[in-house]
Amino acid sequence: MLPTHAQAEAAAPDTKSIAAGRKNARPGAWSHTGHDEDALWGSCSGSRVYNVRCDLTDLTTSCSCPSRKFPCKHAIALMMIAADGLVSAGTRPAWVAEWIDKRRERADKKAERAAKAAEPVDAATAEKRAKASARTAAKRAQAIADGLAQLELWMQDQVRYGLAAWESHGDAWFETRGRALHDAKAPGLARRVANLALLLDGSPTWHARALGELGLLTLQTDAWSRLDALPAALRADLQTSIGLRADKAAIARDGELISDVWRVVAAVRRQLDDLTESRTWLRGVTSGRYALLLDFGYRGAALAPPRRAMSTFQATLAYYPSAYPQRALVIEADESAPTESPMASALADEDAGHSRVDDFLSTAADAFAAVPWTRTVPCELRHVRPAKDDASAWWICDDERLALPLEGQPWELLAVSGGHPVRLFGEWDGDRLKVLHCEAEA
Repeated sequence: MLPTHAQAEAAAPDTKSIAAGRKNARPGAWSHTGHDEDALWGSCSGSRVYNVRCDLTDLTTSCSCPSRKFPCKHAIALMMIAADGLVSAGTRPAWVAEWIDKRRERADKKAERAAKAAEPVDAATAEKRAKASARTAAKRAQAIADGLAQLELWMQDQVRYGLAAWESHGDAWFETRGRALHDAKAPGLARRVANLALLLDGSPTWHARALGELGLLTLQTDAWSRLDALPAALRADLQTSIGLRADKAAIARDGELISDVWRVVAAVRRQLDDLTESRTWLRGVTSGRYALLLDFGYRGAALAPPRRAMSTFQATLAYYPSAYPQRALVIEADESAPTESPMASALADEDAGHSRVDDFLSTAADAFAAVPWTRTVPCELRHVRPAKDDASAWWICDDERLALPLEGQPWELLAVSGGHPVRLFGEWDGDRLKVLHCEAEA
């Protein structure tokens, strides 16, 4: 079945991609288009001709353009012209057939491996698999230890010779150090080191923030050397921050379960190299607990349509093990179940979050104390206003003029506020607040 406009827009990584897709959804820009039961394809003329293909079973796309967004604007445009009925049925060309066949082959192999893993095995085979798994785990642990030892030496050099030289380095210098950690099977730390380049934003405090990041990295490398001595929850936090994948089946089985009506307080997507990350923050209407649902699409793999901000649904969540649980899995959801009444919803939201900045900072301090290397904590504030200081920096202020510095230029926040109080939700990293959703207060 051909995609609809809603599906094309839902697949887009951001609103800019939707706008660019619409601009390229002109029949005159396309040639050699066609579709069959499982595939959609076409060539788009821009600065050069780009070949685009789409797997209709899950709307995964591929394009010959150099864009690092998945799907790119050409793929979105192709889905849009198909939704308009401007693509005729045809026989897929070889470059499309080969791509579809390889995707089916990979899917079949994955299903075969899953079926094989689910088959009952005898004791000898189970023991053999357990030993192989233990060897793999030990090999990765050693690779991580070696990578962290090199990272520690690198950080000592930075402190010994000073950080002034960082401003002369380009992003590639940090990315090279990050790739070394990625090769050492520590992708979580690899991203953190590569992102050190983002600190060089010209602000007078970047040196202090850089030292803070190096301090947290040192804390992680030191904690890894005594992993077995850590409490189980903090050990899980450290393993996740390093980049080890959690066992979702074990989380569903053993994680802390919370059944509630969940309100979507923010839903955003962002591009991380070849990954599209979907972040959905929820708040339990009854429990008041926050939960973060994370989903990733690799190289344009389709993600579920994002949930609408401030919508609600009934579900049971399982929290990942953590000294300060935030991330969760949806175990069971009933989208058709009636949620709370509008009046109950308003009452539940009335006291949610904080009306005072210092109350929020006290909560945030508890979170960072529990897991020092936590990247962000949820921040929900009500009855606050944006303000600009004499240095043209933007802040969010409460009624007592206590404030938090904002990340970036808050134009949407300003438009919604118009100088009046707002309710907002964002992520606080200990230094700046990134606003993800805001709405005017009645």
